[in-house]
Amino acid sequence: MRFKSVFSIVICVMAVSACSFKSQRDEDFDYIKKLEKQIYSPKAVKMDAKLANELVNAYDDFCKKYPQDSLSPKFLFKAGETSMSINMGTQAIGYFNKFMNQYPDHKRTPHCLFLIAFIYETQLQNLQLAKENYTEFINKYPGHEFVKDAKASIELLGKSPEEVIKGFEEKQNQNRDAEERQLQKK
Repeated sequence: MRFKSVFSIVICVMAVSACSFKSQRDEDFDYIKKLEKQIYSPKAVKMDAKLANELVNAYDDFCKKYPQDSLSPKFLFKAGETSMSINMGTQAIGYFNKFMNQYPDHKRTPHCLFLIAFIYETQLQNLQLAKENYTEFINKYPGHEFVKDAKASIELLGKSPEEVIKGFEEKQNQNRDAEERQLQKK
């Protein structure tokens, strides 16, 4: 009788403690959410690079530990975005390339290629690779909503702000002249 009651108590304690423990995956997820909350807090004036780097590492670790988890594509993409936000362009390109290799049919894959081109243009100032990646994006995803942006970026690559403004002014003048000619014909 005494053995049964001790055994019952042990079983109850084990059941209660098992219910109170979170899985490692849930702890990793909670840690990511905690970091995101700190970084993207309304009180945050600018992104804390140290915390952002910690978040990128947490995203990366999650993806390595749980590659089949439905959150892994989202976290891999966020690792790229966050790296880009703290001017870690080469690292961001690595994450976006990894995303495209692991999830070639994912809806965010085209965005990765566009962002790679954008990083080459704006952060790494490698205009040749920017142009190559924008062109690849246009050819691979001709119906994508960013195609016009990619074409405009190619057109403006290497131009100074003054040259860009001058080009816009010239186009406006050409359009205005064309409209005046049309009105004169009527």
